[in-house]
Amino acid sequence: MAKEKIKPKQFVTDSNIPVEPIYNQSKNSKESPGKYPFTRGIHSGMYRDRLWTMRQYSGFGDAAQSNKRYKFMLDSGQTGLSMAFDFLHKLVMILIQHVLKVRLVKLVCQLHH
Repeated sequence: MAKEKIKPKQFVTDSNIPVEPIYNQSKNSKESPGKYPFTRGIHSGMYRDRLWTMRQYSGFGDAAQSNKRYKFMLDSGQTGLSMAFDFLHKLVMILIQHVLKVRLVKLVCQLHH
């Protein structure tokens, strides 16, 4: 029994204009999607074959609250999670680093004047 060849899905714009699978600047282009050096993307079909993962940042509260939130998001259809353990601590550290940089710049300016 011969295997049937599956015809690739035709993609069109909202105006029903066909979209080519790949657009090259020249026919001699050696860069192809999904092939080294990956300048045309890491997937050969780009996001036609594999949709991007939608992520939502989460990690507020204690472990039980975060776990409850992750389960809720996954049950609601979320396809990916970016977990930030101790997210509040991370935000405070970023703020402290910013304040320290500002103080350092002021100190250097004072030393040069």
